[in-house]
Amino acid sequence: PRSTPFPYTTLFRSLVFKEAYAYSMVDVLMGLDPGTTKVMDEMAISAIEEMGNIMSSAFSNALADFMELKVMHAPPAFGMDMAAAILDAVVVQLGLNADEAVFFNTNFVVDSESIIGHMFLSPDPESVDKIIKILKEKVGL
Repeated sequence: PRSTPFPYTTLFRSLVFKEAYAYSMVDVLMGLDPGTTKVMDEMAISAIEEMGNIMSSAFSNALADFMELKVMHAPPAFGMDMAAAILDAVVVQLGLNADEAVFFNTNFVVDSESIIGHMFLSPDPESVDKIIKILKEKVGL
Protein backbone atom coordinates (compact mmCIF):
# COMPACT_ATOMS: atom_id res chain seq x y z
CA PRO A 1 0.00 0.00 0.00
CA ARG A 2 1.31 3.40 -0.90
CA SER A 3 1.34 6.21 1.58
CA THR A 4 0.18 9.66 0.66
CA PRO A 5 1.44 12.96 2.00
CA PHE A 6 -2.15 14.15 2.52
CA PRO A 7 -5.57 12.48 2.48
CA TYR A 8 -6.73 13.43 -1.02
CA THR A 9 -6.89 16.19 -3.56
CA THR A 10 -9.85 17.16 -5.65
CA LEU A 11 -9.22 17.60 -9.36
CA PHE A 12 -11.63 19.74 -11.31
CA ARG A 13 -11.72 18.49 -14.89
CA SER A 14 -12.69 20.11 -18.16
CA LEU A 15 -12.43 18.88 -21.73
CA VAL A 16 -12.94 21.69 -24.22
CA PHE A 17 -13.60 21.43 -27.96
CA LYS A 18 -14.35 24.05 -30.55
CA GLU A 19 -17.94 23.58 -31.68
CA ALA A 20 -17.06 21.97 -35.01
CA TYR A 21 -14.70 19.52 -33.31
CA ALA A 22 -17.39 18.63 -30.76
CA TYR A 23 -19.75 17.74 -33.61
CA SER A 24 -17.02 15.67 -35.27
CA MET A 25 -16.37 13.84 -32.00
CA VAL A 26 -20.06 13.01 -31.66
CA ASP A 27 -20.05 11.60 -35.20
CA VAL A 28 -17.10 9.36 -34.30
CA LEU A 29 -18.55 8.26 -30.95
CA MET A 30 -21.98 7.51 -32.42
CA GLY A 31 -20.66 5.80 -35.57
CA LEU A 32 -22.19 8.45 -37.83
CA ASP A 33 -20.93 9.68 -41.17
CA PRO A 34 -18.65 12.72 -40.82
CA GLY A 35 -20.62 15.96 -40.88
CA THR A 36 -23.88 14.37 -39.68
CA THR A 37 -24.11 16.09 -36.28
CA LYS A 38 -25.25 19.70 -36.53
CA VAL A 39 -26.88 20.18 -33.11
CA MET A 40 -25.98 18.94 -29.65
CA ASP A 41 -29.08 16.98 -28.67
CA GLU A 42 -29.42 14.97 -25.47
CA MET A 43 -27.72 11.87 -26.93
CA ALA A 44 -24.83 13.92 -28.35
CA ILE A 45 -24.30 15.67 -25.02
CA SER A 46 -24.38 12.34 -23.19
CA ALA A 47 -21.76 10.88 -25.56
CA ILE A 48 -19.44 13.87 -25.12
CA GLU A 49 -19.90 13.84 -21.33
CA GLU A 50 -19.10 10.14 -21.09
CA MET A 51 -16.05 10.46 -23.33
CA GLY A 52 -14.91 13.48 -21.29
CA ASN A 53 -15.38 11.57 -18.06
CA ILE A 54 -13.36 8.60 -19.32
CA MET A 55 -10.59 10.77 -20.77
CA SER A 56 -10.29 13.13 -17.84
CA SER A 57 -10.32 10.20 -15.40
CA ALA A 58 -7.49 8.53 -17.32
CA PHE A 59 -5.44 11.74 -17.36
CA SER A 60 -6.04 12.55 -13.70
CA ASN A 61 -5.49 8.95 -12.55
CA ALA A 62 -2.15 8.84 -14.40
CA LEU A 63 -1.14 12.11 -12.78
CA ALA A 64 -2.28 10.86 -9.37
CA ASP A 65 -0.38 7.58 -9.76
CA PHE A 66 2.78 9.46 -10.74
CA MET A 67 2.49 11.73 -7.70
CA GLU A 68 1.21 8.95 -5.40
CA LEU A 69 -1.94 10.87 -4.53
CA LYS A 70 -5.43 9.84 -3.64
CA VAL A 71 -7.68 11.79 -5.97
CA MET A 72 -11.32 12.68 -5.61
CA HIS A 73 -12.75 13.57 -9.00
CA ALA A 74 -15.15 16.43 -9.34
CA PRO A 75 -17.70 15.34 -11.94
CA PRO A 76 -17.13 16.94 -15.33
CA ALA A 77 -19.95 18.93 -16.83
CA PHE A 78 -20.89 19.71 -20.40
CA GLY A 79 -20.88 23.30 -21.58
CA MET A 80 -21.09 24.77 -25.02
CA ASP A 81 -20.26 28.44 -25.31
CA MET A 82 -17.40 30.68 -26.27
CA ALA A 83 -14.10 29.39 -24.83
CA ALA A 84 -13.71 32.38 -22.50
CA ALA A 85 -17.16 31.79 -21.00
CA ILE A 86 -16.39 28.11 -20.39
CA LEU A 87 -13.08 28.93 -18.72
CA ASP A 88 -14.77 31.61 -16.62
CA ALA A 89 -17.19 28.93 -15.40
CA VAL A 90 -14.26 26.68 -14.46
CA VAL A 91 -12.64 29.53 -12.50
CA VAL A 92 -15.91 30.16 -10.66
CA GLN A 93 -16.13 26.44 -9.85
CA LEU A 94 -12.66 26.65 -8.32
CA GLY A 95 -13.80 29.44 -6.05
CA LEU A 96 -11.64 32.07 -7.73
CA ASN A 97 -8.69 30.86 -5.65
CA ALA A 98 -6.81 28.50 -7.96
CA ASP A 99 -4.14 29.93 -10.21
CA GLU A 100 -2.74 26.57 -11.24
CA ALA A 101 -3.92 24.03 -13.79
CA VAL A 102 -2.45 21.21 -15.83
CA PHE A 103 -3.24 21.72 -19.49
CA PHE A 104 -3.05 19.02 -22.17
CA ASN A 105 -3.62 19.47 -25.87
CA THR A 106 -5.37 16.38 -27.16
CA ASN A 107 -5.52 15.23 -30.74
CA PHE A 108 -7.85 12.39 -31.71
CA VAL A 109 -7.12 10.96 -35.13
CA VAL A 110 -9.83 8.82 -36.70
CA ASP A 111 -9.60 7.78 -40.35
CA SER A 112 -7.11 10.63 -40.98
CA GLU A 113 -9.50 13.20 -39.44
CA SER A 114 -7.95 15.16 -36.59
CA ILE A 115 -10.20 16.27 -33.72
CA ILE A 116 -8.45 18.71 -31.40
CA GLY A 117 -9.45 19.26 -27.80
CA HIS A 118 -7.98 20.72 -24.62
CA MET A 119 -7.97 18.98 -21.25
CA PHE A 120 -7.73 21.04 -18.06
CA LEU A 121 -7.05 19.45 -14.69
CA SER A 122 -7.01 21.83 -11.76
CA PRO A 123 -6.46 20.83 -8.15
CA ASP A 124 -8.36 22.36 -5.30
CA PRO A 125 -6.50 25.45 -4.05
CA GLU A 126 -5.49 23.77 -0.77
CA SER A 127 -3.53 21.09 -2.65
CA VAL A 128 -1.53 23.22 -5.09
CA ASP A 129 1.51 23.80 -2.84
CA LYS A 130 1.62 20.14 -1.85
CA ILE A 131 1.45 19.03 -5.50
CA ILE A 132 4.21 21.44 -6.50
CA LYS A 133 6.36 20.06 -3.66
CA ILE A 134 5.79 16.49 -4.87
CA LEU A 135 6.62 17.44 -8.46
CA LYS A 136 9.84 19.15 -7.33
CA GLU A 137 10.85 16.01 -5.45
CA LYS A 138 9.96 13.63 -8.28
CA VAL A 139 11.24 15.49 -11.33
CA GLY A 140 13.54 18.11 -9.84
CA LEU A 141 11.53 21.15 -10.87
